[in-house]
Amino acid sequence: MVGPRLGLLRAATAAAHQSVEARLNLLGPELDRRRYAEYLGALLCVVEPLERALLQVEGIERAWPDLRERQKAPQLHRDLAELGQAAELGQAAERAGERDPSGAVRDVTTALGIGYVLEGSTLGGEVLRREIVRRLGPVPTSYFNCYGGELRARWLAFLTQLEAACLDEPETQLVDGAHFAFTAVERTLTARGLLR
Repeated sequence: MVGPRLGLLRAATAAAHQSVEARLNLLGPELDRRRYAEYLGALLCVVEPLERALLQVEGIERAWPDLRERQKAPQLHRDLAELGQAAELGQAAERAGERDPSGAVRDVTTALGIGYVLEGSTLGGEVLRREIVRRLGPVPTSYFNCYGGELRARWLAFLTQLEAACLDEPETQLVDGAHFAFTAVERTLTARGLLR
């Protein structure tokens, strides 16, 4: 199902999406368990504060009823712990705690724009997961495999919720939320040397 809001979001965020994807410096020859942990730690610095902010938005439960069960920060914590990266986990958690995006997440429509980026990343995450496992062998990938065999169904369910909730809402807020999330990802990955 491709509704009008999905088409709008795809077009409005295409450049940001392509920039992050093209500049991602994860799968180069330097990929090892430590580099993988650095990437997960950087993601935690973005994902955890955004998820906290989304849960604080008034009315989000009506628009996105399964938001709580879609939280991905717990998987990032688990993967880092299983990698034996307690220091990375501690640093990432500290940096995540310093960030408070709640001022930017002011309404349900903006929140769903952010959700578009967080949920959409699960699609690309599946591709990364396969390559990381191929290169590193068995490593924890619960973040990248958060939906298992239900990935497509969960994505389509989110899109249905987004379309229904945003039917009569200003499109600019939806796009602003998506851009906010992409900017947070880009800024954090760049600071950690994970984008070229």
